[in-house]
Amino acid sequence: PGHMWFMESLLAIYLIFPILHLCYKSEKQGRQSLSLLLAVLFVGIICKTEFNIAISVINKFLSTNFTISANPINDFMPYSQGTAIFYFVLGTLLTQKLNGYEDSPKISINFKHRIILFIIFIASWVLMIWTKSLVDGTWNWNGTLYAYGYQRIPTLLASASLFITLYDIRLNRNIIRKFFKTIS
Repeated sequence: PGHMWFMESLLAIYLIFPILHLCYKSEKQGRQSLSLLLAVLFVGIICKTEFNIAISVINKFLSTNFTISANPINDFMPYSQGTAIFYFVLGTLLTQKLNGYEDSPKISINFKHRIILFIIFIASWVLMIWTKSLVDGTWNWNGTLYAYGYQRIPTLLASASLFITLYDIRLNRNIIRKFFKTIS
């Protein structure tokens, strides 16, 4: 806990990085292994979180106390490590798709696509806030989604859409470049 919160996830990525690197650099079968890992982590972490949020909403509306506790992914590795690995691999696969890898052509993102992706980014945040209000019964912030924010589908959509929107953007104005240089 505290200011070193990310070290556990970073160490997990460093430990499995050689395996991920071999998959990334290998032929089609290795990249399929990365896609399979991504799918397993998606179902085991992100879908499980969304399912639990849906159960919480149902419990709130029906005044029940139904819970499901079994999760083989969380039993095998803590959520922060699995989530970090998920986003690390997702970034790799998205970059491959955008750059064009081997037989795939490079994907060019025009202004219309960027606008649509930015709308998805905004809609994802609206969905996150709306879901939080359903679970908590209030629009006031109390830190509910902060603890599991990376495990949410809206966060996944927001991060992927913003990544793709800004992927190869060229900033022509000096003041905009200075702004992004300062915040990064």
